[in-house]
Amino acid sequence: MKKKTFLQKSKIYLILFLVGSIFLIILTNIKISNSQGQTDCDPNLAEYFGSLESPIFDLSEPKTITKFLWKGYFEPGSYVNFTIYYGSTTNFSELTINSRPSEIGNLGLQNVRYIKYKINLYKCEEDAIPRVDKIFIYYSK
Repeated sequence: MKKKTFLQKSKIYLILFLVGSIFLIILTNIKISNSQGQTDCDPNLAEYFGSLESPIFDLSEPKTITKFLWKGYFEPGSYVNFTIYYGSTTNFSELTINSRPSEIGNLGLQNVRYIKYKINLYKCEEDAIPRVDKIFIYYSK
């Protein structure tokens, strides 16, 4: 039986390393691409996970709310629900939106002086935990 040289052994280990790395990259990309698609969480079966409510923001004079942008993350098996409260007085109207991390545009909420929001987090799977990192509210006169 012929002994394998160091160079032959190195080639075998290099090939095994490359195959393992490619497999790991493929698995990671599958997980990432699935998390960017539509949620598979049925809102009727979802478990309430928690909420956050903002203070009331006084814009000092009536404005038009044009966009609501949020950044964050949630896995398939979870979703985020926003309720936006707005009005020219603190007697609020409300708008409820289920959303993925993105811009909720074309709101066109006019004559708004006071605004606040409530974020409700839901999950259908035990390890699917949604997260909201940043909120941006755009307005114009």
